[in-house]
Amino acid sequence: MMAPSCTDFLKENPQTFESPDNYYTTQEEMQKAVNGCYGTSTSDYIQGLPCMFQGMIGLGMNGHIYLEGMTGYSDRLTATNYRDMGFLLPLDPTVDGYNSNFWKGYYKSIENCNSTIKGIEGSTAESVSEDTRSALLAEVYFLRAYYYYRLVTLFGPVPYKTTPTTGTAGTDLAPDSEQTVFEGITSDLEHAETLAEKMAWSRNDGHVSKGAIKSLLAKVYLTMAGYPLQQTDCYAKAYAKAKEVVASKAFSLGSYADLSDPAKENSGEIIFAIQREGQHASNSVSACLLPITNPKVADNINNADALAPTVEFLDGFEPSDARANAFFTDTFTTYKGETVHTGRKYITKYYDPSGLANGQYGLDYILIRYADILLVMAEAKVMADGGNTTDADAIAAFQQVHGRAFAGATAPASLDFDTVYKERVWELCYENQTWFDMLRTRKAYDPVNKTVVNFLGYTAPGHAHVGSGAFTTTDLYLPYPVREKRLNPNLKR
Repeated sequence: MMAPSCTDFLKENPQTFESPDNYYTTQEEMQKAVNGCYGTSTSDYIQGLPCMFQGMIGLGMNGHIYLEGMTGYSDRLTATNYRDMGFLLPLDPTVDGYNSNFWKGYYKSIENCNSTIKGIEGSTAESVSEDTRSALLAEVYFLRAYYYYRLVTLFGPVPYKTTPTTGTAGTDLAPDSEQTVFEGITSDLEHAETLAEKMAWSRNDGHVSKGAIKSLLAKVYLTMAGYPLQQTDCYAKAYAKAKEVVASKAFSLGSYADLSDPAKENSGEIIFAIQREGQHASNSVSACLLPITNPKVADNINNADALAPTVEFLDGFEPSDARANAFFTDTFTTYKGETVHTGRKYITKYYDPSGLANGQYGLDYILIRYADILLVMAEAKVMADGGNTTDADAIAAFQQVHGRAFAGATAPASLDFDTVYKERVWELCYENQTWFDMLRTRKAYDPVNKTVVNFLGYTAPGHAHVGSGAFTTTDLYLPYPVREKRLNPNLKR
């Protein structure tokens, strides 16, 4: 958000420079600018939403491990970096870890969005139709909303800025309230909805779709209804928006295997995902969740064994839940075709056997899927109705997810919060969703007793394993990065 000043002798006069004032003259230029809004380079381990369309751009595995470590449902079998990776609480506010990477990644991406919005909206190019212009802007407004949504849910109050940065003056912004940031997020998404009127509900090219916009808005409304804002009227808004997605019939639940099938990417259950390609934009999460075994599962096992489910969390699944076997395994086939037993179960949601021999993991990283939205719809209606509902549509939405996991199960006559919450934990575990559910509900799943408990005061299994304590209010927000606080003295909590 703030760049250090330079002395005159360090200044350069570029001989060639593509100024925004002479750009955005064609549809191709606008599309390139929009593509650039999908993320930033990982050369310094940026944790933004990586660009889907250019060279050596990738998803940093460390951001994934960090947020799963925070939940306390994971073990880090490579016994290093417990403090940096979220497994020990509270986080050390005097040291920059991956909190700094999140901050830099999202704000760099926001800056791209701000510049692109200004450029496209200010363009007078007659060769670009209004429908095309609207569709491109819808993508960027969605992306900016997504980045701010992640910032505010991770850090709480953050500077909210929607204009391009043209110099260092005025960049030392004070944090805006969570209320202000969420108002900006919903404004962007509601505007994106209007712009996306003629867009497709689903797209197989990985770009933002109408379905993605409405799905994210449903999730944002559900968050606003919970903590810290507690705008309970947003439960009805979340229910209505999720219901629109369901009514579109653009998405459907397939098998669990479909979620990791490259042939099924950007279709069926997948609403929005980070696009990966093995050779040039590999998904490193696939590598870090592999076990270290003898014989080796993969030829290159660097960074493997970085994250595994705790035994307690695995035992917290109901015995007949198909997800216990679909999402985890203790048996692998190595890159040489050998069978190896690990002795404990590992996460297979990102398992990509095509990369075992060469390290080129091309499986997409899912951000929003249909099962999530079905459960948003169910939970929102439960809460809108005071904690229990008999609404047929909400129950049907819940049953789609529950029925896939429990073959032959009949739909319940009513739903309560604990039932839906546990379903979310089991369905969306290790997808970087659970931590945000814990924050907005102030609830946690206790897998030992198979109950939903208060977040504050609960000691999760993974934290107990490394000597960390119970969740406290200190754990509700990531600390502002030390470097950013030095650059911007207005960053105060």
